This record gives sequence, C-alpha cells and structure tokens, in this order.
Amino acid sequence: MAPAPVCFKPDGQASRGSHNAMDKARLLLVDDQPELLRLMGTYLPRAGYAVTCCATAGQALEALASPGPAHDAAIVDMWLPDMDGRELVSRMASGYPQLRILIASGAALDTDSLGVELAGRIRFLQKPYVPRTLIDSLERLLCAGR
Repeated sequence: MAPAPVCFKPDGQASRGSHNAMDKARLLLVDDQPELLRLMGTYLPRAGYAVTCCATAGQALEALASPGPAHDAAIVDMWLPDMDGRELVSRMASGYPQLRILIASGAALDTDSLGVELAGRIRFLQKPYVPRTLIDSLERLLCAGR
C-alpha cells in the first residue's frame, strides 16, 4: 500500500509526513495550450509550488517515470493532442497511487465515469479559471483527508 500524500501548503510547508519544511509540493501541469502552460508555469512557482510543464500526455508520462522526487499532484487537461485525457488520468491513477489529480476542462465531467478507484485523489476544476481558484483547488486536493 502506497503512503498517503503529505498535506502541503503553497509555501512548501508540510503539515505531516517525513518531508522537511523546505519541501514544496511537486506539480505536473499537462495542457496543450502554450499560453496556459506559460502563465501557470510562472504563477505556480511564485505561489510556492515546484512545477513540471508538459504539452502532451506522452511528455507527462515520461515526467512521471523519470528518476527523482515523485510528483504530488497533476493538473490535467482533458483534450490533449496525443491521448484522450480520460486515458491519461486512468494511467496516472493506476500507475502512481500517491498522485493526486486535478482535472481541468471546459466541458463538464463526472469523475465517477473515469472507471478508477478515486478515494478522494481526483477532483475537477472548470475552465476557464483564475489562478487563485486553481491554488484553492490544489490546496483542497493535496490536503484531502488530512
């Protein structure tokens, strides 16, 4: 059984677990819109997160499999050029049980329809969103059940 994710605050402070106070929540941002990647890739680090930006599902899966510290959460667009977002979320959820997933989409989505056991690990955020709403959603996702 995978360890439960640590509850992070945006400033990188961990409220429990083995992480020290210098750790930041590591995010994987997956979206095919270059302007959104650029904007959130700038904003999220200023809010205290470590961010890896990916424009395709393939890049996201490579980033997850790469050596180094694990990602704590992924922000995933449902419409990607190389893979359906549902397939990517399913692979992420089954292959990385510690990963929390925030689905960001302009279309409404029933997360129960994804066909994976979510146990509070996956949430939905309606696009368009403002950065503060994204941060609030990330905080709730990372701290769910803590």
